[in-house]
Amino acid sequence: KTGQRMSVERATKRAQQEADKQEKKLREAQQKQKEWEKNMVAETVDKLRGETLRQLNEAINMLDIYTKETVKPTFTEQAHLLKAAIDEKLLEPLNAEVAQKQSIQKLLQEGEAAINAKRASLEQGLKDIQDVQRMTLKRLHAA
Repeated sequence: KTGQRMSVERATKRAQQEADKQEKKLREAQQKQKEWEKNMVAETVDKLRGETLRQLNEAINMLDIYTKETVKPTFTEQAHLLKAAIDEKLLEPLNAEVAQKQSIQKLLQEGEAAINAKRASLEQGLKDIQDVQRMTLKRLHAA
């Protein structure tokens, strides 16, 4: 019986060692599995980040192109329309005022010229009357 007990104890010890060995292999396999999963998650996150950055850059580039092709010409057109509106609201009235002032100036000059012409005519008439008066007085004194 002692030999049989030793055999059973040895078999139990061997079974326990084998179980410990298998448990150690299982823990190692689980650890490898965890590391593999961790690496897989990290790689997936890196890939997602890279793809997201690529998509964002692509979207930014498309918006940049859209801005250059659409917004800038629209802004330029709006600036031209604003300038035209300013010209219409400010410059045209100013130009009309300048034209009116020039017209008034011209009328004043024409009026002054007419006054000068009338003055010259009146001065000539006065001279003629004075000449007639002198001649009349001369003839009255002579007679």
